[in-house]
Amino acid sequence: MTASSKRFSSIYHWLTACGLAFFLLAASGCTTTTVSARSGFEVPSQGPTVRGIARWTTDEKIHPAMGVAPVYPEKMISREKEGEVSLEVMVRNTGQVAMVRVIDSTNDYFRESAIAGTRGILYDPTLAGQTFVVKAVYRIQKRP
Repeated sequence: MTASSKRFSSIYHWLTACGLAFFLLAASGCTTTTVSARSGFEVPSQGPTVRGIARWTTDEKIHPAMGVAPVYPEKMISREKEGEVSLEVMVRNTGQVAMVRVIDSTNDYFRESAIAGTRGILYDPTLAGQTFVVKAVYRIQKRP
């Protein structure tokens, strides 16, 4: 066997060993564990019975080109509180919200969530300079 073939052979075996070690290391972290009531952990029989749903609405024919729903505050979900926030928004020439003014709010938690949520809304840039009213609606949905 030549020196270069010995070198290739030893490199090949080293890489194979490293690959096998990496595989075993990765596989050992991918185990599944079944948890039951007998194992000492509390196992919920089903998911939460209450969840909060938040969405944007408007009385006008203006709808966002892109946007995410406002975040339902966890504290309000746990208290099963619902609410609404009316906001006046002005659109920049990029379609982003330039100005937000709270018109009415049922709760400060919802107010803060709605204001923060307007940062994720993108309107059609042809609406630049216009102001209109949007409403953030927060509702509780209960599972039977």
